[in-house]
Amino acid sequence: MSFRPCSDIPGISPMYKVSFCEESDTVIRLHAEVLASTHDCPFCRSREVGAWGQRSVTLLDMPRRGKRVEIVATARRLRCKNKGVCGKLFQQPLPDTSEHHNMTKRLRRWIGEQGRIRTFVAIARDLQVAEATVRQVFGDCIREIESARRILPPTVLALVNVQVHQACRVAAVNAELGTLVGLVDREEAAALSAYLAEVYDRHKVGFVSLGPSGPALAAVELVLPDAVPFLDKPHVLGMVDRAVQGLRRAVRRDVTRQVRDKHLLDDGLILEQRLRDMTGEHLSALEMWRASFPALSNALEAAEGVRRIYDTDAGIRDGSDAADALAAAVGGLGGLCATHFQPLVSTLRAWRGPWSNYFTHAGARAGGLERLDEIQALGTVLEELGRSHAFGAVRANLLLPPALPARSFSSRGVSISRLVAGAGAGVV
Repeated sequence: MSFRPCSDIPGISPMYKVSFCEESDTVIRLHAEVLASTHDCPFCRSREVGAWGQRSVTLLDMPRRGKRVEIVATARRLRCKNKGVCGKLFQQPLPDTSEHHNMTKRLRRWIGEQGRIRTFVAIARDLQVAEATVRQVFGDCIREIESARRILPPTVLALVNVQVHQACRVAAVNAELGTLVGLVDREEAAALSAYLAEVYDRHKVGFVSLGPSGPALAAVELVLPDAVPFLDKPHVLGMVDRAVQGLRRAVRRDVTRQVRDKHLLDDGLILEQRLRDMTGEHLSALEMWRASFPALSNALEAAEGVRRIYDTDAGIRDGSDAADALAAAVGGLGGLCATHFQPLVSTLRAWRGPWSNYFTHAGARAGGLERLDEIQALGTVLEELGRSHAFGAVRANLLLPPALPARSFSSRGVSISRLVAGAGAGVV
């Protein structure tokens, strides 16, 4: 690599004295000396120290004119004169440098900022370093910002699976306020346990809303043993909808197109409704189904029975009442209906405890989620942001301020409605 004198010298900390600067086609290199200052021995705090040679360290700085910037900093080596107690060698500290990396503090900040909007590969290419180095420095910057942020613990914490590019992430949500308080990169008990262990004042979390996720339940029972986990209402109603729509598709496959167009034109809309909301036309169609398509009418009545369990006037007082109502709604199903409702029945049987908790504890019913669609729409936000960015960068963009704040701050999370609406407008 051929170097030539450089007249356009980048500015650096005044704690360094630049002796000369040179550059090649890809690198700008500054040779500088750390300005002398009085130092105590870092081992015994003695003020009696003496020179013991010098040492050069290469530091990276922010790129300039598309070139890597290196600072070859010459620092003195010193020796403690208190030989009877210490007598150790140490190096003159390098000012304005990162604690864990051979780079300036401003380069460290620059990586933290650029990592939110650019790929780690592109940043590593500009700096001519390994991508792992950029990833590690970015992670340090994010952890520093997180240490200044304190998410106030929700009374009801919801853990909701969000599909992103066929991968499952987990959104941690303040169920009462509808705010995003955390993102976990994978649905595994270890990852969820690590997240829950970092929740500020986690003992204040009284209830945890779950879907039928074994890893999430295991993590809650391990880290939040005093919280009440419950299988939340929209997850159960979602299983009901999937059972009904699966049966609808099976029925439609077995009839001709003419029959579908004549008798099943609005079947999807009818099956999504409650009986109390149906128009006269839809009720007439239901009567026709009882004669011609009994599986459809049976499925709708079974779905109505399960949905009725969650009505405030249904008289469900605890998990035992809910189990009885479920048995009454789906216990008599047979044939095609039984096949499609079996996943729902099996799941509620396996999750009898958390499902019962929803009805037994008033706090779970009052603080549980009503809908999942807006939370699951975060998957679209994550897909857009994550097309070329690491998950850590996406998570930082959603949850953290752009830079280290001047003082610590508390937050109840970020509004999910705002995130989803911002993604729709092209801004997050």
